[in-house]
Amino acid sequence: MATSVVESSWLDHSAEVGRSKLHIVQLTAGNIVATLALVDTLNTTTDAILQGTRSHTRVIAVDTPGSQVPPAGNDAQREAKLMVRYQDDTTKQIYRVEYPCILWAILNGAGKTGDYVDPENAGWQAFVDAFEAVVKSADGNAVVVLDGQYVGKRI
Repeated sequence: MATSVVESSWLDHSAEVGRSKLHIVQLTAGNIVATLALVDTLNTTTDAILQGTRSHTRVIAVDTPGSQVPPAGNDAQREAKLMVRYQDDTTKQIYRVEYPCILWAILNGAGKTGDYVDPENAGWQAFVDAFEAVVKSADGNAVVVLDGQYVGKRI
């Protein structure tokens, strides 16, 4: 089954770029408005759990430039990533996507001590709801978020 793609990029404190790419439902004339609204919600909730500045989002042929202003916090680094593991709800295939500039406060043991996202964190819960509403597997099936984990170098 065909899918569409959302590509996003963020700037870290040093103005370096980190990127993510997700398959989503195939855009059609009948669903484009609703799907782009879901993508906007996913973007908003993703930005709420990252420190980086969103610099670009691309959905199919829609090219939306973002800010080129680096974030103020010097611990917003592209090497400090949030890895989200998610699973095709039908085939059980596991996927992952990484986002740069993790917001340390969403981790268990906030303060850079835990490696996994606190599942009770309100920002994380909103992100998961938005993610599952719009993201599809490469096969076009619904997905379920399994967890979020810090990956990369500690700063």
